[in-house]
Amino acid sequence: MQLRYPIVSFDLDLTLIFHVKSNRQEQVVAMLNRRGYPTTLDDYRAALHIAREFYDVLGYQYAQDPALLRFEYVRLVLEYLGCRDPSTLDAVAAFYREYDEQPANFHTPDDARTLLAAVQTSGHRLVAISSNLMAAQRATYCGLDGFFADILTPVLGCAKPELYRVMLERMPVEPAQILHIGDDPIRDVLAPRRYGIDAVLFDPREKHARLAWPAVAHSYPALRSWIR
Repeated sequence: MQLRYPIVSFDLDLTLIFHVKSNRQEQVVAMLNRRGYPTTLDDYRAALHIAREFYDVLGYQYAQDPALLRFEYVRLVLEYLGCRDPSTLDAVAAFYREYDEQPANFHTPDDARTLLAAVQTSGHRLVAISSNLMAAQRATYCGLDGFFADILTPVLGCAKPELYRVMLERMPVEPAQILHIGDDPIRDVLAPRRYGIDAVLFDPREKHARLAWPAVAHSYPALRSWIR
């Protein structure tokens, strides 16, 4: 049987790989307050949201130095909160570095692993595309690297929207023979469609329920039906 999508690409963060529930944000807020920078959890999360755009869009410029990217990311967060103290910046950056280096802080749901195995067994070639410089490392933490023929990240020197072009250069198929799946309406749906790649928005929490997307799935079994 000829496959409609010989290539299926997946976003990793918040699609296949998730942070284990923890109070790390609360810990950082407490650290800032102890150091004399009054901060609320809501303010801290707002700062993270703003800095995330920096991480996703400009991270490729730091492709050879993920530690520097993390440091600059933390610096932006703290500056938004009015903190420019070098020792506090070092402390928060060190906190996140330690977090990132612990495999136990990341997990893949069993349903996601089942989906990958079924898709791979059906003859599809799997690719991962992520804006996270540490995506390959986290895939290894979660035991997923064996599923993917390629893992494309900004380490290649381009931001995530351009990684779809790289995938097309590496995969011997037409754009319409690739299906991409991810949780971000811009980077995982509009960006691949710009290259003629079909895309499905993965929205299990219905975070984007108000958006009238033509292709959306709310569960891993629902994703399987799209791939078929």
